[in-house]
Amino acid sequence: KEEVLRAWYEEGRVFGELLKSEAGKIDSLGDYIKRFRELLPISMIDLNIEDDRVQVIMTGTGYSFESAVCTSEGLKGFLEAFGLKFVNAETASGFVKVEARIHQ
Repeated sequence: KEEVLRAWYEEGRVFGELLKSEAGKIDSLGDYIKRFRELLPISMIDLNIEDDRVQVIMTGTGYSFESAVCTSEGLKGFLEAFGLKFVNAETASGFVKVEARIHQ
């Protein structure tokens, strides 16, 4: 289990580094999500940035709790690639909410 979660984290981090080279900062990420939304295999994604907190909510992330946990780990790596510090994750079948803080 740990090996699978580590792989999801690493892939999320790699994808984050690639997107960071284009987007630059986390606040530009919303534009990329809007442009490429149709290509993402999820039902809904919502990115909220308020002060130094970032919250990402996704639905349609798979049909099982395990799938949601893997997606959560990938998202954690993705956000950390942007220099954010992971705070919390909530998962349920088909649902992921990840919260992170922007390093000052």
